[in-house]
Amino acid sequence: MINLTPLDIFRLYFHAKNVKDSETIYNLYIKGEKYFTPSKEEYYGDPEFFGANFTDNDEKLYDELQQIEEFKVKYIDENEAAITWETSNQSLNAFRLIKDTNQDVWKVSWLPMQ
Repeated sequence: MINLTPLDIFRLYFHAKNVKDSETIYNLYIKGEKYFTPSKEEYYGDPEFFGANFTDNDEKLYDELQQIEEFKVKYIDENEAAITWETSNQSLNAFRLIKDTNQDVWKVSWLPMQ
C-alpha cells in the first residue's frame, strides 16, 4: 500500500465494502489507541455495532458513489486528508484519512464519514 494516494485508499475501501471484504476494510483503518479504532477482537466480536456486517445502506452508498463525477482531495495538513464529493441532492460529503507516519501509508480514520 506504499505510494497509494488518499483517493486510492478511498476507492479501495469502498471496493472492499462492495465485495463484502471485512478483513481488508479492517486493515485499512488506522490503528492505535489515540485513533479510537477497536481491536480486531472488538471489531469482529460485535459486528452490528462496529460495522463488520454489510447493510443495504452500504450497497446504496456504493451505487451513489458510482454516479459521482468528481471527487476532491483536500489536505488538512501533511498527515490528514479528506475526500469530498457532492451528491445529486447537493449535499457535501467527506471521508477522512490519516497518514500512518510509521509505515508512511494513508489509512482510513475510524468512522471516516461522521
